[in-house]
Amino acid sequence: MSFTYRGIQLTQLWVCGGPIASDKRAFDQLARPPSKSIEVKTKAQKRVDILAVPESGITDTPVSSSYSPQLMRKLTSFQLVLTSDQLQSNQWCLFISVKLAYSNLKVIFLVFSKGTTMNKFPLIFASIFLAASVVAEQPTFTMGPATQTHAGLINCGGKSRPSAVGEITSEDGRMWVVPAQNNYEMAPKAGDLFNECGGKVLKSLADLNLNDVTVMDAGGEEEFTVYLFPDNYFELYVNGILVAVDPVVFTPFNSTIVRFKADRPLTIAIKMVDWEETLGLGMESNRGTKFHAGDGGLVAHFQDAKGQTVAITDDTWKAQTFYTSPIVNRRCLVVSSSLRDSSACDKQKVTDAKKTSAAHWTVAEDWMKPNFDDSAWPAAETFTNDTVGVKNKKSYMNFLDVFDAKRADAEFIWSSNLVLDNLVLLRKTVK
Repeated sequence: MSFTYRGIQLTQLWVCGGPIASDKRAFDQLARPPSKSIEVKTKAQKRVDILAVPESGITDTPVSSSYSPQLMRKLTSFQLVLTSDQLQSNQWCLFISVKLAYSNLKVIFLVFSKGTTMNKFPLIFASIFLAASVVAEQPTFTMGPATQTHAGLINCGGKSRPSAVGEITSEDGRMWVVPAQNNYEMAPKAGDLFNECGGKVLKSLADLNLNDVTVMDAGGEEEFTVYLFPDNYFELYVNGILVAVDPVVFTPFNSTIVRFKADRPLTIAIKMVDWEETLGLGMESNRGTKFHAGDGGLVAHFQDAKGQTVAITDDTWKAQTFYTSPIVNRRCLVVSSSLRDSSACDKQKVTDAKKTSAAHWTVAEDWMKPNFDDSAWPAAETFTNDTVGVKNKKSYMNFLDVFDAKRADAEFIWSSNLVLDNLVLLRKTVK
């Protein structure tokens, strides 16, 4: 593989055992001013951002070392060699930021020449540094169904699925509460927009009297209102304080309203749980099978006291999964840096619950606090109304003027896997 750059024949550029696609646009940045950048898609589906900066701006001393591609995820540096017949030096260094799709690591390639003149030279090389590496927390696994410890947090008769809770011990001896640790029985409940389990059932937002909704105290003076449609259960924290929880744990689907007082900046943290009937395996009875993996999702619209939008659910939120199941073959799960990718597990068919696994990660005690560092968490994924399936749900469709507002259309958000990720934590800071 080769291509020509300004009359110079370049041969191969290898990154982690695979060649970057032959795209001369990548090298055009060498002659451009600082802060100019472009994206190049490679054959390996890596995202390559290229930025030219002057040599005077470089402060780190490059240290090169050579490692096998197989160790890429564990090491902090390795060597890149760019072979070329001849390449012209122009006293610029090239930084390449590569975000690997499977690792979510940001890698810095420092490319520098043998000379500092405009003369041609036969070879350049690069040292590569992980500029923002994050040690991946590997999951602990459980196998088979959990043991029920609570028959149901809410009883809505034949209208709801049982909101049971269970416990299961992982292979490393740790005890896990499934589908999640929760504060349902002790926390204040969100107000109702549409609740068929003994609550209010409004036909539209026009039927809502805000004065009937209790204002929760989140330690501040400014008043806010949030409208939520959860699938299935949520716990809402503001500035580290638990403000309200979902009054309906599983089904029937409901929508809620929460009013609270807080000071900006707002740290909004929401625990989302896709509840389950097969405890410990993320499955429910549906579509003729008891091994159906249900999906999650959240739409939320935050407003100030004047009714102005201050936040909606979209891809500016952070989202991380902490419980993924069902998993038939554990090798389908890719864990690297902060990425917990179960997309390859989607097509696996469960035939025996006892031989099916679940992956668990530890939830930090301060995950909802303003000073918690969520910088390594992936951005939330967004999903359409059709994907989640809300057209037949009055709890959503009755309130399109707030959930799908023309100038503030909130999107369904979740982690990367809407179906298999069952415990998802969401965060956003509002100035």
